[in-house]
Amino acid sequence: MSTCPALGTRYLMFISTLLASLPLVAGLGWPLDRPYVKPTQPVSEIIAVGDSFTSGVGSNGLLERFGGVAGRGLRSYPIQMVRDLDMWEIINGERKEPRLTFLAHHSDTTEDVMERQLVNDGPFQKDSWELARGAPFGNPQLAVMTVGGNDAKVAYLLNDCVFRAWRPQNCDDTINRTVSLLMSTEYESRLRDTMLAVIAQGRKARGAYPPESFQLYVAEYANIFNDNNPECDQIDWRLHSLSEITFLTRELRKKFTFLNTLMNAAAKRAAEGLKDKGVIYVDGINRHFDGHRFCEDGQTSQEMNHVNTWLWSHYSDTVTTDDPPLPSIRGRSPNARDTDFRRPWSRQVHDGIYEKVLLDFVFQNQTSNGTLFDSGAPPWTWPGADRYPDFDSLIKAMQATEATVGNMELYSFAAQLSIGGLDDLLKWGGRQARDVINYLLPFHMSRSFHPKGKGYQVMKERIFAAILQNREIAHKNRTITQHITGPVMLG
Repeated sequence: MSTCPALGTRYLMFISTLLASLPLVAGLGWPLDRPYVKPTQPVSEIIAVGDSFTSGVGSNGLLERFGGVAGRGLRSYPIQMVRDLDMWEIINGERKEPRLTFLAHHSDTTEDVMERQLVNDGPFQKDSWELARGAPFGNPQLAVMTVGGNDAKVAYLLNDCVFRAWRPQNCDDTINRTVSLLMSTEYESRLRDTMLAVIAQGRKARGAYPPESFQLYVAEYANIFNDNNPECDQIDWRLHSLSEITFLTRELRKKFTFLNTLMNAAAKRAAEGLKDKGVIYVDGINRHFDGHRFCEDGQTSQEMNHVNTWLWSHYSDTVTTDDPPLPSIRGRSPNARDTDFRRPWSRQVHDGIYEKVLLDFVFQNQTSNGTLFDSGAPPWTWPGADRYPDFDSLIKAMQATEATVGNMELYSFAAQLSIGGLDDLLKWGGRQARDVINYLLPFHMSRSFHPKGKGYQVMKERIFAAILQNREIAHKNRTITQHITGPVMLG
């Protein structure tokens, strides 16, 4: 696959602009020329950057979601990290939460991280979690990140191979293009440039002392399928009844596993090539998902929302008992009554709610008479479908609509759902009511194929294990046992 010169030029321009400013910081010099130094200071502040696996889009209900379209969740692994006082007592010698700057944003690519997350200097800003964009970088000692999945256009893979939601292309062609990208020097260079940009910004912020002791922990992505179980071979997750039928066959699932392996391998190579800059790759996450993916033996169904499955499916109810209750955080009580539909969400999916909502969005509520359905033609061939010529344009339009509704408005309108149910809200009408429906669709869809709280806990524990091995810590020479991932030898 050929590289993209324009994209490479933007990366080089960004890196050059960022690094050119660094010598102006008194006493800092050219920070990336200095070798990494193992940190000895306590961790008082961390920063989370990257994509939806770090933002924690897999929240258990709307009341756990914050940051607007950034899609952050209270069960994200960065928040689980800062709230684990037992671990911070081991690392720092005191039971105190470090400050957290939360910049990770749903759907962000490597380019977005550099051009939209690492752009604002300045000290830690309280309550910056609620800002979708624009929070200052702060003065952290370490960063955590997942990145690269959106560069690989995983959403396109799901559209073309699983959901067949809008203008799906040939699945094998999409997979082959993705393999070519993931094996290219271009993809690995994007990851490397992004990691270097985070390190440069971290050293510039001078929260770490010396600045060259700043660390970046890059976590691997978990595989989403058990690819050997035949129980899934006849499961069909199309969103449109008029789309070409597709099944979650073992062959398809093995291809998804292979793609994830390529993504992780590229990230690991990039990170390990930057060890001397303070980049640490965190692996071992995948093996702890064994037995907890989609299509596991004895846990396979059309809905795939078994309690031991640590990933959300698009059938999962808005709030489930899969994840334990959370304590109140910053005055928010996430365990309060959430959108409690009269019929379970999984039942509404069976009844075609995704199809109805998506088509109402595209065709501006002109699909109710059934004439277009009766034609038997896929909806992207209907009159008016040309306003969204590809899947990307449709997703961006829905995200833009989602952005028109603030969180407080959303909770107010969502409360209507618990009174009258989704059908009554559709009858309620009005622009804002329609926007809420368009917001709820991305909530269930965008969190699908993302970890539940247990999955994020695995990521938290593996990152902590890496921190314990790569920092001077307060309590040494003993072994601790984490809840899911097991024992870690300290020091």
